Amino acid sequence: DTTKIKFIVSGSSSLELTFQTGKYMVGRMFTLRLFPFSFREYVSIKDADLYRLLENDKNFLDAELPKFFDSQINKRIENYFREYIIFGGYPAPSLENDPEIKKQLLASILNNYLLKDIKSLLSLITDQELVNLSKFLAVQIGNLISYQELGSASGLSVANVKKHLKILEETYIIAIIKPFFTNKRVELVKTPKVYFRDTGFRNLIMENFNSLELRPDKGALIENFVCTHLLFSKGAFSPLNFWRTKSQAEVDFVLQKGKDIIPVEVKYGADPGIGKSLYSFIDKFSPKKAFVLTMGYTDIRHIGKTTVIFAPAYYL
Repeated sequence: DTTKIKFIVSGSSSLELTFQTGKYMVGRMFTLRLFPFSFREYVSIKDADLYRLLENDKNFLDAELPKFFDSQINKRIENYFREYIIFGGYPAPSLENDPEIKKQLLASILNNYLLKDIKSLLSLITDQELVNLSKFLAVQIGNLISYQELGSASGLSVANVKKHLKILEETYIIAIIKPFFTNKRVELVKTPKVYFRDTGFRNLIMENFNSLELRPDKGALIENFVCTHLLFSKGAFSPLNFWRTKSQAEVDFVLQKGKDIIPVEVKYGADPGIGKSLYSFIDKFSPKKAFVLTMGYTDIRHIGKTTVIFAPAYYL
């Protein structure tokens, strides 16, 4: 308070920094959150020319109509995308080309962060419950959370499961996505979904670094990627939700930008269609546009006044 000096306090133990430093500095500090590389940032360190092409279309979600790249450019982007999906965007692994060293670097992050810092923060005697919970969450990405199932899998009580999930969320291991309702009071009591902030970290916990085309969980990985990058792009005050009805019609993600809502579906198929759930959402809410994110398929269709844009997920 008596000098013009600015202090930068950094570290991986984000909660501990917040608790120990933040409580003394209320109103006198800014918090900057550094997430893993987005896919575009990842491309920027691998292929500068390709990155410039992507950056020319960086407002993909906001554009009236997106610009589609030709098949040759898409193939170049897709090659990096497949690598990114498997190993994620943590800086040290991203800067390394050797897959085995990438795995070792990710394992180091797991051992020094999840099993050390978070264990200490939670005052855990053993880290086994945390490992078990993380592994079960890794299998469950994109599914509705059952606290009872998580408790049985991890050996934790329901109360402790919720506490551990909160810590994993606030230390940026996972993202918890709540359902979309026009009645906000209802939203708070409905079951959320969980995703990982980094797919490489998730694959490490799963002990599975097989290439995308060999994986039975490739659809879930693409959905996790979309979730992470919608969180990157949406802005701090724009909620990201999913939509699910009592009859189990479901849209993967719903973005809210001002008064506009944008449904986003993830379809891995080569020639995906517009499913009944997306039709139901469009019929109920009449959004200006909707997105169906694919592996490589592009198209523009119309349902009433809604423009439905089919585009590769890696355009995010």
